[in-house]
Amino acid sequence: QKHMLFQKALKMAFEKCVNDHIIISKFLAQFIHFALRKGSKIDPKDMEIIMEHTVFLYGYLQDKDYFEKDYQTNLSKRLLDGCYESEQYEKTMILRFKTECGYSWSSKLEGMFNDQTLSKQVSNQFRDSMMTSEDIQADFTICTTSFWPISEEHKHTQPIIPKSLQNITEKFSRFYVNQHVGNKLTFHMDQGQAEVTIQFSPQVKRNLIVSTYQMMILLLFTDIHTKMLTCQQIMDMTGFSVVFFMIMMNRINDQGYGASFVILGPSQSSRIGQITQ
Repeated sequence: QKHMLFQKALKMAFEKCVNDHIIISKFLAQFIHFALRKGSKIDPKDMEIIMEHTVFLYGYLQDKDYFEKDYQTNLSKRLLDGCYESEQYEKTMILRFKTECGYSWSSKLEGMFNDQTLSKQVSNQFRDSMMTSEDIQADFTICTTSFWPISEEHKHTQPIIPKSLQNITEKFSRFYVNQHVGNKLTFHMDQGQAEVTIQFSPQVKRNLIVSTYQMMILLLFTDIHTKMLTCQQIMDMTGFSVVFFMIMMNRINDQGYGASFVILGPSQSSRIGQITQ
């Protein structure tokens, strides 16, 4: 009897500790995100233990919504960026969650994976249907609204889509809607990623992995007559706010590709120089 009382007291104390602050849920979601990301280099045996312990702690959470929201957001990043270590790990994790919490939430995670599979098929069909080649080669992920989280960036940013990007998105929209009558597409540019080739000089060429928003800025310099653009001109052409524009520029500079931008203050006409090596 004393042994049972001790076990009960230990369980209650542990449950109180785990639920003492919301940050525990966030740390747990972040921990499993790093474990499942590409490049984690975790031994398969250790990964099984990590997944088991994560679900064990998840079972003790009283406000599971916080963890589920963060886990779902991180899963969307892994899937859309293609940065998950193993599809088998991801599906095993979802199966463990289903065993612990039932079908309601885990069905959304399964739906995200199904969307990925179907999207690859649709993108291949779209490319095969194109009669002419496009300047921009694109893959599209069709995300079911009820499965995928919507980022704050998308809610607060309504960019002006460059013509070259608009052409390919409009063609895909027509292709998809013709095949799926009654469906409506909304493009979430904040979730995209692009590989951009920049010719710094006749001898130097670099490939940059950037977000779609960053690509929109770089595309403005593809015109051979464009030697320089002011900050205000770029913001007018992209629809970005001052704060959002500066965030995008800083992220490009922080990626360590050797690209640099000369940014002057408002009193100095706020100019951005060409990309330099």
